[in-house]
Amino acid sequence: MVEHAHAESMGPAGHRAADLPVADPRSEPGAVIHDPDEVARRTLRMVTEGVIRGVDGTDVQVACDTVLLHGDSPGAIALAGRIREQLLAADVEITSLDKVLSGKDV
Repeated sequence: MVEHAHAESMGPAGHRAADLPVADPRSEPGAVIHDPDEVARRTLRMVTEGVIRGVDGTDVQVACDTVLLHGDSPGAIALAGRIREQLLAADVEITSLDKVLSGKDV
């Protein structure tokens, strides 16, 4: 089971290592990843290993206990399902936000 630290990360976003944890503006090349399998792989790594690969290829350590997925992207519902499948297959607990935040300084 993954230990939680209070932090939110964006699954289908590209990141510049120097700017983490801020995602690239969605208008920049590489800022939005469209391949559902790649998004699922990156999200799983972000949650289980605490690592995001920047658009420059640099691995950066992050804390993540929630994942933000924009619902305005084509195929967002299917993508959410794919991410959920990957997380559950890796024994990541998916729970309500209030349970994640309970007992934390927010």
